[in-house]
Amino acid sequence: AFCRLWKAACVVSLLATALPAHAEGADVAIMPFDRRQLDATLTETLLDTFQIGFAQASGLSVIGQGDIVALVGLEKQKELMGCDTGSCVAELGGALGVRFMVVGRFAKVGTSYLLLVKMIDVTKGGVVAQDQETVTAGDEQRLLEGVQKLAARFGQTVAAKVPPATVAAPPKKNSTGTAA
Repeated sequence: AFCRLWKAACVVSLLATALPAHAEGADVAIMPFDRRQLDATLTETLLDTFQIGFAQASGLSVIGQGDIVALVGLEKQKELMGCDTGSCVAELGGALGVRFMVVGRFAKVGTSYLLLVKMIDVTKGGVVAQDQETVTAGDEQRLLEGVQKLAARFGQTVAAKVPPATVAAPPKKNSTGTAA
């Protein structure tokens, strides 16, 4: 547990000093999803599909996996995959300058795929919304369609709970943890 917290603190410090201008002003960071028994390339495609569908349905400004990789690099991004505890999410969200973070999992369970997502309010530390979709395993097209359905439904749920005009990101923190 200590090692995970130490890694998260290092990533937060790096983000606080390296955040490019294109990430500022985003409402939501979609973190790399955990994956179980799915190919990495397929998972990346599914996550990109989710990000686009969620952004369109919610009307929120979103940064995603590509942006996060650009910010911290591939190795640090892999460390972020396990960040779903309240304190870790709050620190990373503050460093990214977003109010909300979406975390999730794509998993193959028996003869089905299970797609889980939840959105966390960085300032309050609580779950704003969560959803899931189960898709019968068979072909990747069905899985892609399941992700598209989940993204649209989740985006609409989030838009109803958090209208885009009401989103205000927390102040960006520097490497010492104080407002920049």
